[in-house]
Amino acid sequence: SAIRCGKDQQLLVLDLRPRKAAYANKCNGGGFENYDGCRLVFGNIDNVHGVRDAWKKMGQAVSGLSNDEVGSWFKDVANSGWYDIMGAIFQCANMVIHEIDVLKCNVLIHCSDGWDRTAQVSAVAMLCMDPYYRTLPGLLLLIQKEFCSFGHRFRTRLANGEKPTSEYSPIFLQWLECVHQMTQQFPTAFEFTSSLLLHLGREVLTNRW
Repeated sequence: SAIRCGKDQQLLVLDLRPRKAAYANKCNGGGFENYDGCRLVFGNIDNVHGVRDAWKKMGQAVSGLSNDEVGSWFKDVANSGWYDIMGAIFQCANMVIHEIDVLKCNVLIHCSDGWDRTAQVSAVAMLCMDPYYRTLPGLLLLIQKEFCSFGHRFRTRLANGEKPTSEYSPIFLQWLECVHQMTQQFPTAFEFTSSLLLHLGREVLTNRW
């Protein structure tokens, strides 16, 4: 049947977790939406533990880089899974954009807690859809709105002022790289460059805020 738009379209419920994780959570008393009038799609974005493992592997790839020999840089980066996770974030953001901009429908997005994967995807989608967020004040407002106000655990995720735990995961740094990749592809669409993103990445690790 033809795709229906507006009020006649089913509500897209974008569960950003992998399908297997959602079913596993259901066995432990959690679950996922299964309502009439809703279309459930799983985003297959890895959790904080997967991001942490990919970050460590990327660090190993960088530390093993040498100017004196060919090495295995490309293989190590590919095997880290870091860009696979970023690809899933972009794919989910694209689904959100299509649903809102093309089909003129609302979207419900969520992950396990709502302050990690959800913040990443919603912030990427807003950067794409609203040029204000590609300005300097807009970017700062976007971070405040989608990460700070929704309770992203900067201290725990980045181990600021405390020892890293099993909850350590550089979610915000990964989002900054998502923005960096967008500025590289569409440099004239942004009021800022990667220099600002690097500054934010350094500042968020200083434990001053």
